[in-house]
Amino acid sequence: MLAPFLSVLCALYTLYTLLLLIISYPVQNLTSSACPPFSTTVVSRLLPALKLHMRFLYRRRHPVPSPDEVGATGLVRVHVLSPLVAIPIAAAGASISFVWLYTEVLLGDKNDEKGMEYRSFLWVRQRWENFVLSSLKPKELPEGGDSSFREG
Repeated sequence: MLAPFLSVLCALYTLYTLLLLIISYPVQNLTSSACPPFSTTVVSRLLPALKLHMRFLYRRRHPVPSPDEVGATGLVRVHVLSPLVAIPIAAAGASISFVWLYTEVLLGDKNDEKGMEYRSFLWVRQRWENFVLSSLKPKELPEGGDSSFREG
């Protein structure tokens, strides 16, 4: 599991990028008339790090969020807090994998075949996925609500 190492690198990258943006953005805003908003600049700089997290979650085809789907505060929160969240999740995943190995190799035929270890492993993965995807903006319903729902 490389998530804790990737998380630490992404957190350092995020802090370094924010420091540089906080220093350089006022100068850029004064010198350029077409300067994008600060949140747009933050999202454009930190979105590649989120794409790395998505690549670790989804091996084959992963959904690539557009800059409109990602909030700047959520993106910064995920990258800065991910080392603190990744270590317990990695430890839970490692302990579940040891239990899984124990039940499959040592118990063999005595295993109850309910797949609890595998479901536990998927539950841990789902926790990490929910944390990484919390940087996305919530989907909003169009005005008037869902047109397919009819009262009656």
